[in-house]
Amino acid sequence: MSVPISEIIDIDVQVTQPQAIVSDFSTGLIIGTSDVLTAQNRVKVYTRENYATQMVSDGFATTNGEFKAAQAYFSQNPSPGKVCIGVKMSAETEAQAVTACRTFNADWYGFAFAETVDDSKITAVALAIQSFENPSFMFYQTQDAKVLQASTTNVMATLQSAGYKYCAGFYSAADYFSCAVLGVFCGLNSTDAGSAYTMAFKKVIGYDPVEITSVQLDALKGYHGNAYVDFAKRYSFIYPGLVASGNHIDEVYFIDLARSLIQENVIAGLIARKKIPQTESGLNDIITFISAACDTIANIGFIGSGIWTGEQVLDLSAGDAVSGGYLIQAGSMDTQSASDRAQRVTPPIYVALKATGAIEHVVIRVFVNK
Repeated sequence: MSVPISEIIDIDVQVTQPQAIVSDFSTGLIIGTSDVLTAQNRVKVYTRENYATQMVSDGFATTNGEFKAAQAYFSQNPSPGKVCIGVKMSAETEAQAVTACRTFNADWYGFAFAETVDDSKITAVALAIQSFENPSFMFYQTQDAKVLQASTTNVMATLQSAGYKYCAGFYSAADYFSCAVLGVFCGLNSTDAGSAYTMAFKKVIGYDPVEITSVQLDALKGYHGNAYVDFAKRYSFIYPGLVASGNHIDEVYFIDLARSLIQENVIAGLIARKKIPQTESGLNDIITFISAACDTIANIGFIGSGIWTGEQVLDLSAGDAVSGGYLIQAGSMDTQSASDRAQRVTPPIYVALKATGAIEHVVIRVFVNK
């Protein structure tokens, strides 16, 4: 008989799993006006596999706008896994409805309306979502021919002038087209390796391209608007893929994703540890959490090695190489103020990300010699 060694050395092994706090970037919200949902039951979630039967079971008719919009949403390839269906009550404005849906359920990112919404109301929604704590990305459509004419007053011009980055407008008269584009967007949003994408050149399944001329397309692009366009009578795809501010749709998404992943990893690290000391070692722990998020962003393909061309960030100057697509720098614990130490705040941490960008226009010079 012997005495177990645990009498002297007692080892307790624990396996921790980081906790996620992120909204679902691959899930969209479709807002309708049917009386199936109520203010108390504002948003319901359906999967690609069960929406057709479950929505009917919940009281939606197959002729309801929400059902048809969900069909358009899930018909895209790759198809999203889930959709949220929300309701606008009769006494509400569209902006109030989006706000109420966001308060009720935070597990969605992009949204669109199942019913036709006046351009003036689209402007009000675009203004409202700019101040949301959780980013919310609107896809909308308009059939106002003024967006195809230069120097006119229209909804796209209004949103462009305001510089809103969370709304992408499409010229289309087709029913539920904005919901289909939302499905394209959510289907593409992924954290899988190599999943970085551009919104331009993507097909919208179930829809025909709009018939517009090159001059009209130039006018539409001038307002940072988009359309599903036929090129050379052979190719149909989304173009150019911009938000009202002029940024690319995918760029806005990936920046939000990067912010979320960094936040997610840091909070998971803080939760997993009993304590992170307020020392250089503890600061390095926080930087390690951030590095893990940046590695994921690099694995997706949004960032990669390159030359920094931005403004000075601590010791990072224009012309410096950024290996791996990111550089993390921080101030020293020794220079912290007494107030910051009392509040248990880290010195500022600076994360520089080098985006890989995307090629969407090609210039080719061909020389022939006989």
